Amino acid sequence: MRLAHQFVLGGLLAIALLGCNSQHPFDIPANARLAADGAHAAATADQTGKAFVYDQTAHRLIWSGSVGAGQDVSADPVADDITVDSTPVVTGSLNSRHRYQIWFEPAAAR
Repeated sequence: MRLAHQFVLGGLLAIALLGCNSQHPFDIPANARLAADGAHAAATADQTGKAFVYDQTAHRLIWSGSVGAGQDVSADPVADDITVDSTPVVTGSLNSRHRYQIWFEPAAAR
């Protein structure tokens, strides 16, 4: 009976940890919201703040920087760059087999 309880508790803990980890990366502020997710992620900032580009496959933050309202952020693995309003801010760091996320943190939340 005790072994069964340990097995159930261990399984619930694993599910909880995986669920939290897959939803909000550790490197991204808790008040940031997910704006785009995919092989080629692109999003427009709805207000001034900070943008984050996260490699979901490698589990690492690739870029973060200030953005203004209406600025477009794109992670394009085919072009192998991250751009803000079509201006490259990172080149040579993307993998076409990975998935990327773009997160926005409003300036007022910082």
